[in-house]
Amino acid sequence: MRRPLSIALTAGALIVAATACAAPLGPSRLESAPRPVGTAAPELPGAPLVLPPPFEGMRVIDPGWDAPPQAEDGIYLALRAEQDRIVFSAVSDRGTVLWTAERPMLCSAFVVSGGADRPLAILMDVDATEDGFAGSSISAYDLRTGEEAWGPVAVPGPHIGPGLVFAAPPPEAMGRSGPRVAIDPATGATLADESDESVRILGERGGIVLLGDRTRVIARTADDRELWAIPREQLGLPEGLQPASAALVIDGDTALLGAHERGPDDGAVLVDLETGTVLSRTARATVVDESMGVRIVLEHGLRAIAPTGEQLWARAADEGAALVSAGHGAVHVRTDEGIRVLDTMSGRRRALLDADAVIPRQISLSGSGVVGDHDRPLLIIAR
Repeated sequence: MRRPLSIALTAGALIVAATACAAPLGPSRLESAPRPVGTAAPELPGAPLVLPPPFEGMRVIDPGWDAPPQAEDGIYLALRAEQDRIVFSAVSDRGTVLWTAERPMLCSAFVVSGGADRPLAILMDVDATEDGFAGSSISAYDLRTGEEAWGPVAVPGPHIGPGLVFAAPPPEAMGRSGPRVAIDPATGATLADESDESVRILGERGGIVLLGDRTRVIARTADDRELWAIPREQLGLPEGLQPASAALVIDGDTALLGAHERGPDDGAVLVDLETGTVLSRTARATVVDESMGVRIVLEHGLRAIAPTGEQLWARAADEGAALVSAGHGAVHVRTDEGIRVLDTMSGRRRALLDADAVIPRQISLSGSGVVGDHDRPLLIIAR
């Protein structure tokens, strides 16, 4: 389950992601280890939300989250802020609260990864002593059971992303962050660091780390195997590219590269993480219909790419169109007219919905998805 990779979304996501832990100011005792729950999340009270086909009639539940969830294998993880702590909760696509875990108020960074043999939740924590703050660490837990997989592992400072990328805090409050480190989600081992100043970490996903040197963008695995290397000029990226603008967003399959450097009118380079295949040079957003494995790419128009790499269809897109989501055979595109619904396989127009229609995001194979506001996300699940 992936949110649309888009230029607009990512600029905000990078700000939120740069989160470090601070010494706990509240309770000295927190339930840091995940606690199994196994109860149903409450349904949203009041009048039911009106959902479009094929989601009509689904239950709407309110997990009580204050921030958008991340998801893998039909399990959603997000947090809520209480008076003196943050509470993470994992909820299945059947509406069951699987487990909860507590952290100090400022330890809000988390990553959900499918790079191991099971989906994992990686949470930050603080290593405190009697004298105060001693440093930040991360631990990984089985996303379904809450069982600890590894950790704690010390990290140099805030979560920068994309993926498990952390950086030493800047020497000055408004300065550039220090050297980065990328962590393997499967083991907690270091994938790469910036001890060699000629190599910069651009991002990580599923144990694949993206690196950049003066002339190339490189993808490597946890066993230090080079998957691919592409000269910067072939990607249209400048020699002085900085990590903050290089790997704009990375999901399980692709990376959007260089949008800040190229400008929003030019879009970004969309690269397959496994093969290095350039899928688009002008991508503005992309999302996958998980039920079919079809990738939708918004450029100046819309295109659909099959899992084999074959282009299924292409059509024009309205100026200012925004890709909302795709799932269960439907693609949702926001236009000035309203929400346009297209058929995933053919690109044919199915319907035009009102601009304020409730459109699910992060749609899973089971049809579950996320609706609601950024600071109050809700889940829809099958009855």
